[in-house]
Amino acid sequence: MGFRILWAQNPIVDFVKQGKATTDPLFISLIARFIQKALKDRNVRDVVARHPFDAEDLCALYYGMILSLMPNPLVKTSHLQSSYVLAATIPFAEPERLDVILRQISYDIYPGMDSSQRRIVIFDHAARNAEAMWRAHTAAYGEAAL
Repeated sequence: MGFRILWAQNPIVDFVKQGKATTDPLFISLIARFIQKALKDRNVRDVVARHPFDAEDLCALYYGMILSLMPNPLVKTSHLQSSYVLAATIPFAEPERLDVILRQISYDIYPGMDSSQRRIVIFDHAARNAEAMWRAHTAAYGEAAL
């Protein structure tokens, strides 16, 4: 896993733990900052370059993944109690997963698609992928405490 990317999620984890609204402008800016940091990772940047997505699309994907798992978007990553991440962070920390998700979304979008329709497609894939990761990690390691 990309440790810089895991570190970059910490302000978002803190925000979620405080129970603040996901519509808060601060939350939205934390999402944007996370994506900016993730795109500095060469592996993430290389994956994104192979697909027709920009930083705004990635923000929508990350936001949609978190939102779909609220009120607890955390997953355990081992049997250690303190070992958890946002499920939405996993594809950015493991870019091969991000590649699969972006490829899946690419099949459902087309050039010239209305931006609101594009967001719906991204949110739909975000929710399905986040829920699958949450189920897999929870089955393997138990539920993460918020």
